[in-house]
Amino acid sequence: MKKILIVDDELVMAETMLLMLNSRGYRVSMAGDGRRAVEVIRTDPPDLVISDLAMPVMDGLQLLEWLRDHRSLDTVKFMIMTGKQNVLGPLKRHHLEADDYIAKPFDEKQLLAKVEKMIGRPISGE
Repeated sequence: MKKILIVDDELVMAETMLLMLNSRGYRVSMAGDGRRAVEVIRTDPPDLVISDLAMPVMDGLQLLEWLRDHRSLDTVKFMIMTGKQNVLGPLKRHHLEADDYIAKPFDEKQLLAKVEKMIGRPISGE
């Protein structure tokens, strides 16, 4: 089954995304910040991490940097979500590149299209 980790300190946003993606057949877990996400990734690496950019403790940029520093996790895709404009500038200054980006607010159709493009559709019976 295709696994997705949602990393967001806004519980309502994370739960909404979890319901959207679970209903389509993805196995979804959540973490409230980057530090907790690292623990989850180490234990059960997902196919895709969808992370908010601005979070306490360890933000999305720091999480992306951590993930890119671990070669054993090269297959994990990373999507940044943010309500902020010009997210590419800070990422490029740090020489980091997410696999994709999604701007808040977004609808279910936008999210699903990006997820399917990155990791495909879940296969029934997985």
